[in-house]
Amino acid sequence: MSDATVFATSYFTAIRNLIGDLETLRELNDRLAQDSTLFTRYFQSDGARKDIDAAAITAAENAIAQLIFSFDSGSPPQKAALFNLL
Repeated sequence: MSDATVFATSYFTAIRNLIGDLETLRELNDRLAQDSTLFTRYFQSDGARKDIDAAAITAAENAIAQLIFSFDSGSPPQKAALFNLL
């Protein structure tokens, strides 16, 4: 049987991390919208990953937009239920 206190602490930490990660992704997606050359320049750099391409970035950008939309949607918004636990 797992320790309920450890479980709850892990649960709340995961929610805090999820919110933080979604907000970070929101900011990064906003930066990408402001400067669409960021990944073009990345792919031209020596450190660029060779296993992904621009289509993968576009797919990820669209997925992030959907996650943020879901996070922000509802009345009250879905994020309110998560923030309520912090």
